[in-house]
Amino acid sequence: MRNNNQNRIRKSSANPYPCGKRIAISIFLILFGFSLFAQEFSSEEESKPLLRVFPIFRPEECEWSIRFDICLRCMKKRERYAQRILFMKEGGPYREHGCYTDEKGFYVLR
Repeated sequence: MRNNNQNRIRKSSANPYPCGKRIAISIFLILFGFSLFAQEFSSEEESKPLLRVFPIFRPEECEWSIRFDICLRCMKKRERYAQRILFMKEGGPYREHGCYTDEKGFYVLR
């Protein structure tokens, strides 16, 4: 009788699905790997350019600008000084300086 009880205990403690955990873990690792792979490619894309538009009313307000000459030319045309900042994959940010109006948008002075 004792032998039967030990067999029952062994049978009940045995996992009816011995490969279940392995399959679940492998599926999880595969899905996790694909999500990391997708994030890697999305981070390589260049981001959208940033457009900074500044209100300029007097020549003294151009003193802080990076391109003082372009800021003054925009002010004389009664337009706003603007910077378009492009974020490159290599080499860091690249700035373009120009004027901005609601009708024309941003444009570089030549």
